[in-house]
Parts: sequence; C-alpha cells; structure tokens
Amino acid sequence: MGSASSLTVPTTGSTNQWTTSFAANDLALQLETTYNLTSLDPVTVVFNTPVPVRRVVKINDFNSGSLFIAQSDVATATFVTTLEVTSPVQVKVGGTPVVGSQYSVSSVNPVIVTFDTAPDDGLEIEIYINQAQVLYAQGVNTASNGLPLQEQSTLAARFIEGGV
Repeated sequence: MGSASSLTVPTTGSTNQWTTSFAANDLALQLETTYNLTSLDPVTVVFNTPVPVRRVVKINDFNSGSLFIAQSDVATATFVTTLEVTSPVQVKVGGTPVVGSQYSVSSVNPVIVTFDTAPDDGLEIEIYINQAQVLYAQGVNTASNGLPLQEQSTLAARFIEGGV
C-alpha cells in the first residue's frame, strides 16, 4: 500500500471526504471477466471474488459522466449503485420504436424488459442493444491505430469527409 491519501466524493448539496490508506497506483481497472453486471436499474455489479476490506470501488457511467464510489468495512462482492443505465436497451413493437418510459429493464443477463402496457397480440417485439461502431482503423492489439479520423483511409472516414 502507498501512503495515506484522501478521496473527495461530491454528493448532492455537500461534500463527503473519506481518508484511507491507498494511493492512485493501487487503483486497478478490472477486466470484464472479473465481474458481472446483473442489473441496469440500478446498476448492480457482482465481482467474482469479494473486494478486500476498505478498498475503494469506483464504477463509472461513461454515457452520463456519473460515477459511484463505495468502500466497505467487510469484504463484499456485490455493489448496488445509485446509477441507472437503461438507454442501451432499445425496444420495437410491430417495427415501431417504443419510448423508454413505456418499459423497464430489470436484468441484463439475460435482458428482461417489462412493458407498462402489454403489446397487442400478434405484434413482433424486437429487443436489442444499440452499440456504436468504430470509425477508426483497428490497430495491432488495440481498438485504434492511433491516427486521427481525418488521416484515416477507412470507408467510414472517407464517407464523413465526403469522399465516397
């Protein structure tokens, strides 16, 4: 462990400060294989092995810029956050997109959607997760080769530049 550090956590209308014996180099990004996301509303993360006592757990929602920080006096594997992420799950009924306020997502593995009002009989229901597509050429062992978009020769980059 490094020397004692302090972590300031903004909360609604006030600031809480926690002091613990950790250093920035003690923080480690967890591989997706080390935890399961068991719910989106609220986000619930279950680690394969309990997180040691007094370790800081930080969960980011990169879509909204929100984050959740927790620290426990006992080793625990489950963290139920204050974050709600339902936007990636999209629903169509009879080919028409359904407004997100007309259904809820209670699980992500498997995805479970509950409608406020049941769709009419005989209509096809499509549930999918809207994912972004990479506009950069893939690098060797990386998501991108590091070249800015204007220097790419991919079909997507040429299209955006008006070259296709």
